[in-house]
Amino acid sequence: MNMQKLMKQMQQAQVKQGEMQDKLEALVVTGSAGGGMVTVTCNGTGKVSALKIDRVVVDPEDVEALDAIAAIAAIDGIDALFIGRIDLTIALGCDSPDDPRVIDAVERIVAACVAAARPVGMYVSRSADVPSWRAKGVSLFLLESDHVFLRSGAVALRRLTGL
Repeated sequence: MNMQKLMKQMQQAQVKQGEMQDKLEALVVTGSAGGGMVTVTCNGTGKVSALKIDRVVVDPEDVEALDAIAAIAAIDGIDALFIGRIDLTIALGCDSPDDPRVIDAVERIVAACVAAARPVGMYVSRSADVPSWRAKGVSLFLLESDHVFLRSGAVALRRLTGL
């Protein structure tokens, strides 16, 4: 095999790879969740360039909301509550969503929703946790974050488009 020809092919492949990387970095993908309450923009490599959060719904992860959760859950016009355990963990100053203080707060929110006949959803990091929370009244579970969903979509788009 001709070494010069092989070297030229390698250089061409490197140039093409660089061009593809540039196209991926230039590709802009925007997605939203929660009826548009959260919007994330990222490029084809999954790098997030913008995150917009509209707080139009009561945030049950706020410490102040925990004291009034029964009243909040009973407000007419609230169709459901969603508990972000990571946000709640941070708000409570805990290191883990499995901290007893976080679990107690989540249980209080779930109980208030059940008492007010409001659907309640939550983020869980382990699918094995679903049955116990379902038994307590949680009916919607998110097993991945919005960021992971958007990144997976960008990767799938990259595969489909060949960029």
